[in-house]
Amino acid sequence: MSLPRIVLVEDEERLQKALAKILEQSNYTVLTADTAEEGVRVVLDEQPDVLLLDDNLPDDTGWSVLRQLARKGVTCRTLPTIVISAGQPSQRRIEEFSPMAFLPKPFPMDALKRLIAEALAGETMPATFEIVRPEAGDV
Repeated sequence: MSLPRIVLVEDEERLQKALAKILEQSNYTVLTADTAEEGVRVVLDEQPDVLLLDDNLPDDTGWSVLRQLARKGVTCRTLPTIVISAGQPSQRRIEEFSPMAFLPKPFPMDALKRLIAEALAGETMPATFEIVRPEAGDV
């Protein structure tokens, strides 16, 4: 049986490596990208089970990634998407894309792992969008 596949699109190298390592130790296959263009390509090529997407990338926004994927038939309804960011998303973006959750940086690893597990189990659908608030000691 193959491990669940996660695409992590994050341009901050230290965070990308830390998240990939933690998730791999939690029995996930993690595929990484550090630009919007690469993120779109990896998602389309690899067909992951979950997308972890930074909304601020060096060449574009995470929202643009979601828009490009939607044009290819991949939406937050067909690919559970967790948006991670140092900023706060607008209500308009949330309504436009319906990601499963938004995690503001820094965020609790336990919350990320829980959201991934829920996505893989089909327990949380995009309509249950949540914002998980950071606590001391978070990643």
